[in-house]
Amino acid sequence: MFSIGIDIVEYDSFDELSRNKLFLAKYYSKEELDYCYSKSNAIPYLAARFAIKEAAIKAMGQRGDDIFYSDVLISKNDDGPISIHLKTHPDLKIIGSLSHEKNIAVAVAVIFQE
Repeated sequence: MFSIGIDIVEYDSFDELSRNKLFLAKYYSKEELDYCYSKSNAIPYLAARFAIKEAAIKAMGQRGDDIFYSDVLISKNDDGPISIHLKTHPDLKIIGSLSHEKNIAVAVAVIFQE
């Protein structure tokens, strides 16, 4: 049994949001922000992380669980896959995938249930 979520985000919508400290603090962890702003252009990375958080929230909604963006923690090493962790469900297995094309980020999250 599994549940799946998908989301797509345009980079342009994050141009102004990337300068909004209240938005950033509400939707991203310090580690996520550090990663995004370590890049020469943080906007694609902020958009992608938002998209994968939204995808995970949609997948959780299929299970009947309500979670918020700050409950979803995204991490990635430059040489490894994306990790999705939920503060409220630490033992849940979630895999995700991100893709970038021109001015958009697409994300998919899949939750496996035993």
